[in-house]
Amino acid sequence: MKTRMRLWLSGVLAFCLSAHGAMRTAYSQDSLIAKQIESLTDDDRNTRAEAINNLVKLGPDAVRPMINVLKSETEDLRREAVVVLGRIKDALAVDALIAALQDKDPIVGYRAAGALKEIKDARAVDALIAALKNGDSIVSYGAADALGAIGNPRAVEPLIAALKDANLLLRMQASAALVQLGPAAVDSLLAALNSQDDDVRREAAETLRNIKDARAINPLTALLKDPKSDVRSQAAGALARINESRGVNPATATLKEQGEVFRRLGADALEIKDTRVNRTFAAESLLKNDPMLKQRLIEWEKAAPESVTAQVKMLRSGNTSWKAAAAIQLRTSGSPAQGAILALVETLYDPGVDKQVYVNGGMPWAMTTVSAALEAAETLVRIGEPAIEPIIAVIKNGDADARQLVVQALEPIKDLRLVESLITVLDDSNSQTREGAIRALGTVKDPAAIDLLIAALKDEGGRKQNGAAQVLGQIGTSRAVEPLTSYLRSENPVARQTAIQALGQIKDSRAIEPLIAALKDSNPDTRMAVVLALGQIGDPNAVNPLISALSDDDARIRDSATQALKAFKDQPSVDLLTASLKDPRIQTRSRIIQVLTQIRDPRIVEPLIAASKDKDPHIRQSVIQALGQFEDPRAVASISAALDDTDQDVRIAAIRALGKMGNLRPVESLIAALGDRRETVRLEAAWALKRLTGEDFGSDRERWIQWRRPGQRPDTVAPKQ
Repeated sequence: MKTRMRLWLSGVLAFCLSAHGAMRTAYSQDSLIAKQIESLTDDDRNTRAEAINNLVKLGPDAVRPMINVLKSETEDLRREAVVVLGRIKDALAVDALIAALQDKDPIVGYRAAGALKEIKDARAVDALIAALKNGDSIVSYGAADALGAIGNPRAVEPLIAALKDANLLLRMQASAALVQLGPAAVDSLLAALNSQDDDVRREAAETLRNIKDARAINPLTALLKDPKSDVRSQAAGALARINESRGVNPATATLKEQGEVFRRLGADALEIKDTRVNRTFAAESLLKNDPMLKQRLIEWEKAAPESVTAQVKMLRSGNTSWKAAAAIQLRTSGSPAQGAILALVETLYDPGVDKQVYVNGGMPWAMTTVSAALEAAETLVRIGEPAIEPIIAVIKNGDADARQLVVQALEPIKDLRLVESLITVLDDSNSQTREGAIRALGTVKDPAAIDLLIAALKDEGGRKQNGAAQVLGQIGTSRAVEPLTSYLRSENPVARQTAIQALGQIKDSRAIEPLIAALKDSNPDTRMAVVLALGQIGDPNAVNPLISALSDDDARIRDSATQALKAFKDQPSVDLLTASLKDPRIQTRSRIIQVLTQIRDPRIVEPLIAASKDKDPHIRQSVIQALGQFEDPRAVASISAALDDTDQDVRIAAIRALGKMGNLRPVESLIAALGDRRETVRLEAAWALKRLTGEDFGSDRERWIQWRRPGQRPDTVAPKQ
């Protein structure tokens, strides 16, 4: 076996050398690859793992050899090859991995699905959907997982269909994949709640529970009347999870009703009271700078109607759940609710969080929580104008927890007084409080407020400056462009990156030149931010700099530049991109082809045809794959010409492209390819002919030629109708 293995590896290496010999000068690397491939079959697990890691480190140079390893008759080699390709994550391997899904060894197929999951290329979706339908194979588990990771909406219906599969593991994997698809799967899952299949209804409810989308609340509530107890239980658990994620608590009527439903389902409610006492509240310290405000709050409380006074008494009770219920009730009281402001501020200092745990069969399976302080903060914000000054007092003089609660509840902001207070919070030591202030300030539209934020940029290198830059980016005001560009020269890399991100959000062309200059920054994270910002702005003047970024030393920057360039589809930008197909750097040409493939504009056909004669076989292969998206006679002719390419992979790419055409024009060329010296090429040609014509004569060229002659088709095959 070892002798046979070495002979086969010699063939792989010979192929690699013939395909790349004109470009490579380092034979030692090819020798290294062959050595690592041989180690993939070593009996020692650690040796195999080391070989895999070494091949992954080689990156794109190892892709072609690994693709060829997939043709080995040795299962262990094929199994490890798909692992390597998945970890390298090169799109060149997608077609080979799609074919590996049907490998005779199911472990190879399963690992191929895992590799496609890592690459996340939409071309794999159809093949993965097909693999998903084979519920008896472990390949279907990997296919479900990969479809969830790729996130293409076309996978939703097949995954929902898998929820009724008899295989429990497949159902679980399909459910997890639908959760990854998130909102895109919700409508179909809601429809599945009406399925006649009990398993589908139950699995759909469980999946909606994990997605936590509020659109499911009413359909799940209706499902509480399902005739199957396990379906009802899943619906109840889903409702609990969704409501908890929305901050709804059991003090509201909705959860009270839900609690009753839980009990009817046989669940016991275990209430857990928080025994922590209130933190010290001292009105004197909170309102120390405004005694008039304190007096006004006291007078409002004395003048409050009886309905509000009753809620104030509950706010000052020792029961956290009662307090929360009172705070919620006050939201319906209108202007008289101002009489409860002082009591609501006091409630901000209640640390208690009561819990209700629903236990079924001795196991907890749903829980709801209630925080009086959280509800009080929300109610204060909703009261509006009368509560502005007390809220500002909490922001300025309250303790850290109270300040965090009110800041996180503030959104949107319409009062300039709140803006001034929140700008000071941008320097708060608590990151959650700062993030709440940034979100709230991001809703500001008042020009005077924007002036305050621009002024806050002067806090060089501090948290306030970074926060102000983030806010100005969220607002999207062009008035901030010049102040932000001045900070691109900051010595603090975080400050530079924050300003760059804000400029990208503002999308003002005046920022283009300063951003282009920042592409020379020595910090890779800063260059990364610039590339993303240039892509967001979308100005054609950014195309050449982004093309230059395709050769950056940092792989993240190269990938980001590739994605950014896909948004430029105007004529001048396309001209610049096609001109770059002549760039001397292979890596740049390869990425330009990726970009042009996404544009799919007839204008790029001629430049791609010219590039199909590139000296690098990898480039030629990519060009042929790109041309395959066009049913343009010019493209068909160029693809057909590639059937005579010296590189086997280029010829295979040409065959696959021709096989996907929507007409029979390529048939003659494909029949000619049946005479190729490589068996793999001949098999690909036979498959393409079958796909195009519906006939199946395998690799028998003579029978295909006979079939092509009018009136001389083989007697054994009925003519197509």
